[in-house]
Order: sequence, then structure tokens, then C-alpha cells
Amino acid sequence: MLLRIMLATCAFLGVFLTQTAGLADFSSELIARGKRATALVIQKSGRVFGSAFCIDEAGLFVTNAHVVGGREDEETTLVINSGQRDEKLIRARVLRIDAERDLALLQAHDPEGLTSLALGKDDDLFETKRVAAFGYPFGIALAGRGKHPSISVNVGRITALRREEDVLQRIQFDAQVNPGNSGGPLLDEEGNVLGVVESGIVKSGVYMAIPVSQVRDWLREPVILVEPREIDFARRCEEVEFTIRVATVGQSLRPKRVEFSLGEDDRSRRTQEARAGDDGAYVVKMQPSPPPAPDRSVHVSARLKDGYIRGYTSNAKLKIGEREIELSDIRRMERDGEQWRIATSQDDEFTADAAPQVKIAIALDDEVTTTIELSRVYQLIVYPPSPATRLSYRVAVSFTDAETAVHRGEIPLVGAEAAAASALVPLPEESPDPAPPEAAATAVTERVEFKFPRKYTNFCVAAHGRYLIFQLAERSTALVFDVTVGRVVQELEGITSADLLAASADKLFVVSPGKMMVQRWRLEDFQREKVARIEGADAPVAAFCGPASDGPLLLRGKSAQLLDADSLRPLAPQERVIGGGGPHGYTMHVSADGRTFSGIPNGYGPVNYDVMQLRRGRRLFASYGSTSNAIRWSQPTADGTLLLLPGGGVFNGNGRQVQAKWLDGGALVATLHPAYFLDLRLAAEQPDGKKATRLTVCTVADCRPLYTEWGYEELTPSRINSWHDIVGALRIGHELRVQYAPWTKTMITLPAGNERIILRPFDLEAKLKATDQEYLYLLSTPPLEALKGEAMLYPLQVRTSGGAVSFALEDGPPGAVVSDEGVVSWDAPAEYSEPWARFIVSIRNDSGQDTFHSFEVAVRDAVQEFNRAE
Repeated sequence: MLLRIMLATCAFLGVFLTQTAGLADFSSELIARGKRATALVIQKSGRVFGSAFCIDEAGLFVTNAHVVGGREDEETTLVINSGQRDEKLIRARVLRIDAERDLALLQAHDPEGLTSLALGKDDDLFETKRVAAFGYPFGIALAGRGKHPSISVNVGRITALRREEDVLQRIQFDAQVNPGNSGGPLLDEEGNVLGVVESGIVKSGVYMAIPVSQVRDWLREPVILVEPREIDFARRCEEVEFTIRVATVGQSLRPKRVEFSLGEDDRSRRTQEARAGDDGAYVVKMQPSPPPAPDRSVHVSARLKDGYIRGYTSNAKLKIGEREIELSDIRRMERDGEQWRIATSQDDEFTADAAPQVKIAIALDDEVTTTIELSRVYQLIVYPPSPATRLSYRVAVSFTDAETAVHRGEIPLVGAEAAAASALVPLPEESPDPAPPEAAATAVTERVEFKFPRKYTNFCVAAHGRYLIFQLAERSTALVFDVTVGRVVQELEGITSADLLAASADKLFVVSPGKMMVQRWRLEDFQREKVARIEGADAPVAAFCGPASDGPLLLRGKSAQLLDADSLRPLAPQERVIGGGGPHGYTMHVSADGRTFSGIPNGYGPVNYDVMQLRRGRRLFASYGSTSNAIRWSQPTADGTLLLLPGGGVFNGNGRQVQAKWLDGGALVATLHPAYFLDLRLAAEQPDGKKATRLTVCTVADCRPLYTEWGYEELTPSRINSWHDIVGALRIGHELRVQYAPWTKTMITLPAGNERIILRPFDLEAKLKATDQEYLYLLSTPPLEALKGEAMLYPLQVRTSGGAVSFALEDGPPGAVVSDEGVVSWDAPAEYSEPWARFIVSIRNDSGQDTFHSFEVAVRDAVQEFNRAE
């Protein structure tokens, strides 16, 4: 027995030693070349590390997209010969990103002395083939303080070839790698690249590499480089020589024609053919920005006795006193007692005894133009055109008569932001709510009921309410339901039940808490366009974004953070962010315009609600109302003007209660239009004594009921014992089971069971006309604040069945006026002492109907913050 054990042990050792000898069968020259060609990647933050390898001694490196953060043109650092005496740090920029393949291409700024690796083949790979992985596990964690680590080389074998439909997707190998090895090369015994190390399970022996065939396919498109990469804003009108280099990795193609286009946008770009230079590059000369035309239109705001007019007018030469000056060279002209004071764009001022006796035509929009006499103006502000901060370019490279490669990019104008800040006169604040789309070209004309193939677990609203995106957990997919056509129009694969969904006006965000990763998809074509890591240690449990906004994205967990929708990076933490949960979490909602977040910490009550408003570059906070631990619901209207509570409670965005007793007992639901909200009574008694759901559309401006109808049997619960039952019947996740975007002319309900969606035709204006009752109500919503020393403007928008409308200011602070066009304006004095200013405007139509619009604004210093409603 002992002899058999010894013989078996010797046999095992023989096999082990044979395998070990085979694994070590990589020449020292091959190992040395792989080490010289593999670089340590340090992200701009200095906290994220990975590996990359050189494929062209002109300075091209390949790595993973997740190593560089998923953003093109980002700067990063490469460490060559890391930890050695001849260590070299070089700057590089990200030329190309493919988030789906998880590949990125870098260009080193100083390519001198680089060593490159040849791309091999993967069509004849087999399991047990020997491989070597190069990289920098754990980044700088294995280095001494203030030093960079030496490279690690691990040998092993291919253990599996992962295919889909007979196409090689991943190479599985057992050479041990760790976080930090991502982006490094996987080499064969000849030193050729077989793949790019991507992922694995630490200490499992299961590691993955992207096959070199995918890298070759990805690199088949030529690499196009454009210099200079930035231009001095002050010299933007001077001619610049642009150098274009075209690299075809692994191919010997030479361009037949290179065209370069440059401008502020697609419409203004100028195109010119580049000529071949002496060093293989292509050269073109042009002005980045042409000199401004002298007859350009001018943006002006004119204050008259009874209000403001703002629009565009043609540039003109004026004679003011003894001085001739172009209108575009004026920044401000205003009365000062008996004189006029004029400030120019050259930062000088002069006075005159009278304004010029000329008339200017101001275009208010595409159809309406009004003419004013300058001598009647109290103040004229001329807004200089906002300077472009970057130019966009397009390079078209033709290799044959039919084959063309196109590369697009941007060139920043250095110093443009400073020029813009010093030149621009602040405009009165506009409503941040983005304009909803025009009425849907198609809309349901009868009730539609759609049943999903599986139960959905959650959903989010997107594209101003056009899309509802549902997660089907059992199938790891998401279905995009288009309300305007009443059917599913897209299936998005790879979205699991653990992922969190949020959407904006044109983007879908998929947040993966376990991977600490966020993806961004285009709603235009449902393609993924960006992947980024989530910074911080806390995994999010919920994601929020306004479905009619361009961001930001709020991630809620133990802590909360706001992400910029473009870069997917945290916004500067100027203030705290609501949403961080204590031991019991936090329940919240976001306004459609993405600027108001309202919520409440879970736990034992009663507790107050919180609101965070993003206004004028600031974060403002208030707390309001109170609730028991059973009712977790506070929803902002589409632009955050009102905060709606179950039971009929209404507060404004400043946390001040709005008196609307007639709403008591209603479940108040925001719509995707800032002018409306819904009042739902889930088991109201009808005139015949039967119970049914009653739905009323109300105005945000004054909380008035506009239109009521009965039905919606799918929302009526079998019994209601408390408000907890009502909230449970209407809520799913952080969305509600009733959705209304007026432009779609459709009312949407999502019955309990999470299997169906019901669409009903709901054209509010048509329903109002069908009642044969006259109506007069406001579409506009009042501002929430006025800043001391600045002008407040509030244009009233009225919808009426009774012809022309007139306005009168019945009450307001001294100096406030309302124009004939219905623009409420007030110059808030710098020394204003009251915390609030209150206004009452009467509105009357030709039919004799009238209404009063009452609102209040918080009056604050320009930099004042507040934490609680006073």
C-alpha cells in the first residue's frame, strides 16, 4: 500500500514538474520585450490604475475602456519600465472608446523609444495552450511609498474558449491576474498578442481576455489625429495650420483624399481639402472662427414704463449725444435722472442728455415683431453673443473611390470661459423646464390594454413621457414601451433585476450596484454609448433622473451623490445631497425637469419631508410638512413649483404650505407638464352611490380643478382601511401607477400585478371644449425666488376659450408692474428687508370671465442659502 502511494506521488510530481517546465518555456527576450511594451496606466484622478500595451511605436496603446473611465479625449498617464532605473512617465490621451467591446486606444504624446507588440491570431487556439499575462496587479499597492511598482508576469494555460454562435467572445486562462492587470497583454510563446486581459474572479483560476480578433476588427478603422488640440480664444480669428495624421494599424493603406471641416456646429462648419506634407501628415490652413459679420442680429432687453420686452433686432449705428456707436457695442443704456448713462463693450462709460430719436424693431419670436422708440426706454441691455467654448471638426479620409473613414472631434478654445464670464450680462432667470415635444403625430384613439410576456419588477419614465421602460427580471431584459404607438418598440438585453434604471429626455441610465458601474444608452437608437465606474465606497440602491431633463443623475444609498449626465462623474460637492439613508433607508421622487428632489427618511414617525432644489448653480434645501412612518410620498410637480402629498397636502418648492382645502382627501399625482397635476380619489362615491375612482386634472398655478371623469376600475382597490392602502395601491418602486404627459394625449395606468399597461385617449383641451363650458386658466408657473438687486420676470401664459385677455396687478411689492402682454416684472431692491414678496394679478377675458393669480416668492441675497422654510 505504501509503495503504491509513493509511486502515485512520484507520478504526480512528474506531471507537475513537466507542466512547470512547460510553463516556463518563454524566452528571456520575449519576457523582456513584453515588459518594455506594457505600461502602468494612472487615471487623471491618480486613484485608478490599470495596464496597457504598445501596438505601434508611433505611440498607440491598447487597454480596456473601463481602465480609462469611458471618455474619449481624456488625459491619462502611462508609466513605461515602471519601477526600473529607466522608468519614464508620458502623457497620453484617449483616442477611441468602445464600451461594448471594453476596448480603448491611447496616443502617447512622447513616443520616442517605445517597444511595440505584434498582434497574433486566435483562429487556431486550443485549450492548454501556454500563455503569459503581463500587467500591474493592484496598481501602486505593491510599490514603495512614492514609487511605481515593477511589472508582474504570470504564466499559465488557456482553459476554455468562450464562443457565441461559433464566434470567439472570450479566452479563459488560468495565469493568475488581479485588479490592475486589466488592459494588459496576453502573449503566446512567440511573443504575439492573443488577447487583452479584461476580468476574472480573484484566486479562482478563472480569468478572461478579449480575443485579438476583436481587437483587429476594432482597429480596422483608421486612427485619425488632429493637431493642434486647443486654440487660444483671443486668436480664434487668425489663420491656423492644422496637421492631420492617419494611421492604419496593421495595414498599408495610404489616403487618396483628406477633407477637414471646422466650425462651431454642423451648420457653420467650413470644409477644405488637406494637402500632403513632407512627413506623411496632411496639412490645411484656415481661420478657426471667421470675423463676426457687422450686420449680425443683436439680443436686447428693453424696460418700458409698463414692463419688459426682450428679443432680437438688427445691428444699427446710433448717434447718442456727440458720439456715434453701434448698437452691438452697447452693453447697457439707462436713464439716470435727466441724463442717460451708457456702458460700452470696451468697459468705458459716457453720458448724454437724450437718447437717440430712433425706432427699433424687436422680434419676440418667429412671427411676432414689435417696434419701440428708444427715447421711451428706461433701460436697454444688449447681450453680446455667447462665445463658443469649443469648435467641432470632421475629418473625411478616402482610401478608394468608395471607402471613406470619418472622424469627429472637438477643439477647446482656451480662455473662452473667462471671455464669456466677463462679457455676458446676466439674463433674468428662465424656467428651467425644457419645452415638451409637439403633440404626438400618432396617439391612441381608443383604449389599449397590453399584457407583458412576464411580470415586470420596476419601470422608469423617459423622453418627456413618450417611453416607459420596464425591467423583466426573469428574462434579464428591459422592454421599451412607446406610448405614442401603444406597443413595445425595443428590447434591451443584459439588464438584470439587480440593475437600477433612470432616464432623461434622451438618455437611459443603467446602474449596476454590484459592479459599481453606470451605463448610458441613447434613446434615439437604443445604443449604449458610455460606461463609467461609480466613485465612492457605498453601492447605490436607487437612481433618479428627470424624464424631461438633461440630468443630473442622483444615486441614493447609505450616502447620495449627483452625477453629471455627460461625464458620469460626481458634481462638485458644494452642498450635501439628500437621499442618504439611515438604518431604514430613504424614499424620494424627482421632478420631470430634474431640478427638484423631494423625499423622506424611513423609520419611525412623525418626521418632516426634505426638498433639494438646484437653482442658479446652487443647491437649496428646505423641510416641510410631516408624516407618520406609514405614508412615504412627496412628489414634486414637473418644474418643482409644488410638492404634492397624499391626503391633499400641498407645499411650494420653498417648503411653504399652500392653502387648498378642496384637495383634502385626494391622492395628488404630478404629471409631466409643469402646468398640471392630478387629484385621484380611488374609492369615491358616485352620484348613484357606487364606489369608483375619480380623476381630476388641476392647475399648478392656483390648484384649481379643471376637468373630472370617473372610471379607472383597475386602480380601485377592493378595500381601503388607511392611507397606507392608497399609497400601496398607487406606488411601484419610486414611480406611480398613473402617468400623464399631455402632449401624448394619453392617460396611462399600470394595474396591480405588474403584468399590464392600459392607455386611454386623453386630450385635455378637446375634453374641455366638449363640456361647452368656458374656461380661463394659467399654464405658467410662478418663480420661487427673487434675488436682491436683480430683475425678476414672470411671463403669464393663459389658456382661455374667451378671446383676448387683460391683466392688472392688484397687489405686489413697490416697483412691481405687469405689462399689457402679461409680464410681471420687479426689480428686487438690494436693501429689501422682507423674506417674502407677495403678488396678486387679476386676469380677465373678453367673455367676462376673470380669475385671480396669487403667488409669493422668497427674496434672497444672491449667495444666500437656506435650510428650512421660515
